[in-house]
Amino acid sequence: MKNRFLFKTLAAMALMMPLIGFTSCSNDDDDDDGWWGTPPQGWNTFFDRELAGSWELVQADGRDVTGFSTNYMTFYTNGTGFYYAYDEGELDREEIRYWCQTTDSTESGKQINIQYDDDVHSSATMGYWFTDGDLWLQWFDQRANKVVTYVYQKIESIP
Repeated sequence: MKNRFLFKTLAAMALMMPLIGFTSCSNDDDDDDGWWGTPPQGWNTFFDRELAGSWELVQADGRDVTGFSTNYMTFYTNGTGFYYAYDEGELDREEIRYWCQTTDSTESGKQINIQYDDDVHSSATMGYWFTDGDLWLQWFDQRANKVVTYVYQKIESIP
Protein backbone atom coordinates (compact mmCIF):
# COMPACT_ATOMS: atom_id res chain seq x y z
CA MET A 1 0.00 0.00 0.00
CA LYS A 2 2.83 2.41 0.87
CA ASN A 3 4.54 1.64 -2.44
CA ARG A 4 1.38 2.47 -4.40
CA PHE A 5 0.97 5.78 -2.52
CA LEU A 6 4.64 6.64 -3.07
CA PHE A 7 4.37 5.77 -6.76
CA LYS A 8 1.25 7.96 -7.21
CA THR A 9 2.88 10.84 -5.35
CA LEU A 10 6.04 10.65 -7.46
CA ALA A 11 3.97 10.38 -10.66
CA ALA A 12 1.93 13.44 -9.70
CA MET A 13 5.11 15.41 -8.93
CA ALA A 14 6.60 14.38 -12.27
CA LEU A 15 3.50 15.65 -14.04
CA MET A 16 3.60 18.95 -12.12
CA MET A 17 7.29 19.75 -12.85
CA PRO A 18 6.70 21.03 -16.42
CA LEU A 19 3.96 23.34 -15.13
CA ILE A 20 6.45 25.07 -12.87
CA GLY A 21 8.43 26.13 -15.94
CA PHE A 22 5.29 27.50 -17.60
CA THR A 23 4.49 29.70 -14.63
CA SER A 24 8.01 31.00 -14.18
CA CYS A 25 8.44 34.71 -13.63
CA SER A 26 11.35 34.89 -16.05
CA ASN A 27 10.78 37.14 -19.06
CA ASP A 28 13.43 37.32 -21.77
CA ASP A 29 11.78 40.38 -23.33
CA ASP A 30 12.36 42.53 -20.22
CA ASP A 31 8.97 44.11 -20.91
CA ASP A 32 8.22 44.57 -17.23
CA ASP A 33 11.53 45.91 -15.95
CA GLY A 34 10.30 49.51 -16.23
CA TRP A 35 13.45 51.23 -17.51
CA TRP A 36 11.40 53.50 -19.75
CA GLY A 37 9.41 56.43 -18.51
CA THR A 38 6.00 57.69 -19.45
CA PRO A 39 5.10 60.39 -21.94
CA PRO A 40 5.46 63.93 -20.62
CA GLN A 41 2.36 65.41 -18.98
CA GLY A 42 -0.21 66.44 -21.56
CA TRP A 43 1.23 64.51 -24.53
CA ASN A 44 -1.39 63.24 -27.00
CA THR A 45 0.70 60.21 -27.89
CA PHE A 46 0.56 57.93 -30.90
CA PHE A 47 2.89 55.56 -32.76
CA ASP A 48 3.53 56.93 -36.24
CA ARG A 49 3.32 54.07 -38.77
CA GLU A 50 5.52 56.08 -41.15
CA LEU A 51 8.43 55.46 -38.78
CA ALA A 52 8.08 51.67 -38.98
CA GLY A 53 11.16 49.98 -40.35
CA SER A 54 14.93 50.40 -40.20
CA TRP A 55 16.80 53.68 -40.72
CA GLU A 56 20.47 54.55 -41.26
CA LEU A 57 22.01 57.89 -40.25
CA VAL A 58 23.42 59.47 -43.42
CA GLN A 59 23.83 63.11 -42.44
CA ALA A 60 24.50 65.02 -39.22
CA ASP A 61 24.27 68.82 -39.29
CA GLY A 62 24.79 68.95 -43.05
CA ARG A 63 27.80 66.60 -43.05
CA ASP A 64 27.71 63.13 -44.55
CA VAL A 65 28.06 60.27 -42.09
CA THR A 66 29.64 56.98 -43.19
CA GLY A 67 31.40 53.91 -41.86
CA PHE A 68 31.68 53.43 -38.13
CA SER A 69 30.34 56.96 -37.52
CA THR A 70 26.83 56.01 -38.57
CA ASN A 71 24.08 54.59 -36.39
CA TYR A 72 20.79 52.86 -37.07
CA MET A 73 17.31 52.74 -35.62
CA THR A 74 14.49 50.26 -36.03
CA PHE A 75 10.99 51.35 -35.09
CA TYR A 76 8.06 48.99 -34.64
CA THR A 77 4.47 50.22 -34.72
CA ASN A 78 3.93 49.46 -31.02
CA GLY A 79 6.32 52.04 -29.56
CA THR A 80 9.34 49.75 -29.29
CA GLY A 81 12.47 49.33 -31.36
CA PHE A 82 16.25 49.22 -31.33
CA TYR A 83 19.14 51.68 -31.60
CA TYR A 84 22.39 50.42 -33.13
CA ALA A 85 25.78 52.13 -32.94
CA TYR A 86 29.37 51.09 -33.46
CA ASP A 87 31.62 50.65 -30.45
CA GLU A 88 35.24 49.91 -31.33
CA GLY A 89 34.19 48.52 -34.69
CA GLU A 90 31.43 46.26 -33.32
CA LEU A 91 27.76 47.08 -33.87
CA ASP A 92 26.00 47.27 -30.50
CA ARG A 93 22.24 47.09 -30.10
CA GLU A 94 20.03 48.48 -27.37
CA GLU A 95 16.30 48.54 -26.90
CA ILE A 96 14.36 51.78 -27.26
CA ARG A 97 10.85 52.90 -26.42
CA TYR A 98 9.28 55.82 -28.22
CA TRP A 99 6.10 57.79 -28.63
CA CYS A 100 5.05 60.63 -30.88
CA GLN A 101 2.75 63.59 -30.55
CA THR A 102 1.42 66.43 -32.66
CA THR A 103 2.57 69.82 -31.45
CA ASP A 104 2.64 73.50 -32.28
CA SER A 105 6.17 73.85 -30.85
CA THR A 106 7.99 72.50 -33.94
CA GLU A 107 7.83 73.50 -37.60
CA SER A 108 6.98 69.91 -38.55
CA GLY A 109 4.06 69.75 -36.15
CA LYS A 110 5.32 66.42 -34.76
CA GLN A 111 7.63 65.38 -31.94
CA ILE A 112 9.13 62.04 -30.98
CA ASN A 113 10.47 61.07 -27.59
CA ILE A 114 12.98 58.20 -27.62
CA GLN A 115 14.12 56.47 -24.44
CA TYR A 116 17.19 54.23 -24.50
CA ASP A 117 17.79 51.13 -22.38
CA ASP A 118 21.33 51.97 -21.27
CA ASP A 119 23.19 54.29 -18.97
CA VAL A 120 24.95 56.23 -21.74
CA HIS A 121 21.97 57.81 -23.53
CA SER A 122 19.26 59.82 -21.92
CA SER A 123 15.82 60.23 -23.37
CA ALA A 124 15.56 62.64 -26.27
CA THR A 125 12.62 64.66 -27.55
CA MET A 126 12.95 65.83 -31.15
CA GLY A 127 10.91 67.36 -33.91
CA TYR A 128 10.65 65.03 -36.89
CA TRP A 129 9.41 65.01 -40.46
CA PHE A 130 9.80 63.12 -43.72
CA THR A 131 11.20 64.52 -46.98
CA ASP A 132 11.55 62.38 -50.10
CA GLY A 133 11.36 59.24 -47.95
CA ASP A 134 14.09 60.42 -45.54
CA LEU A 135 13.48 60.83 -41.81
CA TRP A 136 14.67 64.14 -40.38
CA LEU A 137 15.22 64.56 -36.62
CA GLN A 138 15.90 67.96 -35.07
CA TRP A 139 16.46 69.08 -31.49
CA PHE A 140 18.22 71.71 -29.44
CA ASP A 141 21.47 70.38 -27.98
CA GLN A 142 21.95 72.25 -24.70
CA ARG A 143 25.57 71.12 -24.31
CA ALA A 144 26.52 72.59 -27.71
CA ASN A 145 23.94 75.39 -27.43
CA LYS A 146 22.70 74.82 -30.99
CA VAL A 147 20.02 73.13 -33.07
CA VAL A 148 21.11 69.69 -34.33
CA THR A 149 19.62 68.03 -37.41
CA TYR A 150 20.07 64.36 -38.39
CA VAL A 151 18.89 62.73 -41.61
CA TYR A 152 18.13 59.00 -41.78
CA GLN A 153 17.47 56.93 -44.91
CA LYS A 154 15.19 53.92 -44.87
CA ILE A 155 17.06 50.64 -45.35
CA GLU A 156 15.97 47.04 -45.83
CA SER A 157 17.89 45.64 -42.85
CA ILE A 158 20.54 46.45 -40.27
CA PRO A 159 24.02 45.32 -41.39
